[in-house]
Amino acid sequence: MIRKRSSLSFFFYNKLYILLLGDFVSNIGSWLSLVALMIIVYNQTGSPLSICYLLIIRSIPFILFSILGGIIVDSYNKKKILFYTSLFKGIFVLSFIFFLNVKIIYIITFLNAILEALFLPALHSFIPFLTKKKWLLKINSFITFEEMLAMILGPLLVSLIIRFYKIEYVFIIDAISYFIFSFLVLFVSYKFINNGELHISTKNQLKDFINSLKIFINNKDIKIVLFGGLFANFAIGVIGILEIVFLSKILRINTSYYGIIISLSGIGAIIGSMWLYFIKNKKSLLIFFIGIFVFSISLIGFSLQTTLIFVLPFLIFEGIGESLYTTGSRTFIQENIQNEILGKILSFKIIAERIGLVIGMLTAGIIGNYFGANQVLFFAGLLFFFSCLFLFIANLQSLSKKKMVTIPPSKKRY
Repeated sequence: MIRKRSSLSFFFYNKLYILLLGDFVSNIGSWLSLVALMIIVYNQTGSPLSICYLLIIRSIPFILFSILGGIIVDSYNKKKILFYTSLFKGIFVLSFIFFLNVKIIYIITFLNAILEALFLPALHSFIPFLTKKKWLLKINSFITFEEMLAMILGPLLVSLIIRFYKIEYVFIIDAISYFIFSFLVLFVSYKFINNGELHISTKNQLKDFINSLKIFINNKDIKIVLFGGLFANFAIGVIGILEIVFLSKILRINTSYYGIIISLSGIGAIIGSMWLYFIKNKKSLLIFFIGIFVFSISLIGFSLQTTLIFVLPFLIFEGIGESLYTTGSRTFIQENIQNEILGKILSFKIIAERIGLVIGMLTAGIIGNYFGANQVLFFAGLLFFFSCLFLFIANLQSLSKKKMVTIPPSKKRY
């Protein structure tokens, strides 16, 4: 009984379960809106390039505002940041009900993504304040589990709502999910300590930013994780644009079943996150590398298939790889970067991933007009695989090391 209780103690520490519950609910809502918007845009335009525009617009704010977001997150109350960003995201999503024109969808998506660029580093830099470092891998595997469960439930719910109700209901549910998160985060046990002027000093914020930038430039392990994220998101960007085209034109599947098909990747991700939850003493950097290799190989295999029955296993393995990569990279940064600058380093990670995503989407949108979806997916898988191989060889020595990145003691704030 004691062992069982201690294995779950991370879940109740500082009421972390409340934050995770809110994150799960809002993730379901996010997937509802994303899939619904992709279907609306594709049906209105009939062009995969329009989906490309939607996803690029959704990514640009992360590139433009994540650094500022990281500075704000490390300087102010993370709990309040999460509350207000989630609240206003719900309001923006609710406005989709009245504006289903493609151009207006692009504008609202851009505004919502600005808030998301602040929300994500706040969420993932908040977690180490609520728990112990020895629990981070378990917590991140659980977060990946609930994110991917949401990835399954969200698209499935979209398919059901579209068949039996109006698509506007999707956005109402998403808005409610954000309001629920804002409400739940108020109950998380967290005390913000403001040491005088340090939090509002532009000079200190600039010094911290330069410190974080130096860490990124000089720390080989962090750079490799960030570049790995860039390559992984390049592949994700290509998949995001061409997967629906591949399913409809190569496999001849109706787009209304798109949500059901992609939920298989979520099943794979759940399998991967459950495995991570139960393993012991595994290095997060090694998990990261296993993930990107599994992901790249499954993408190559996926692109070579012409019948649905053979596509399904590769979708599941794709989800497993993405789960391992996501959990490994996030945990490695949280374990090896001190909390005081974690928001800024996470903002660099988000920027690298979004740059990769945009490059992947542009590649798919442009080259996809001249080559088949399966050919572009195959090319992306090969490029991803050899990029991973290069990073792995360059980082072999670091797999046996573990070093905390430190900052001068005078800058500690909590």
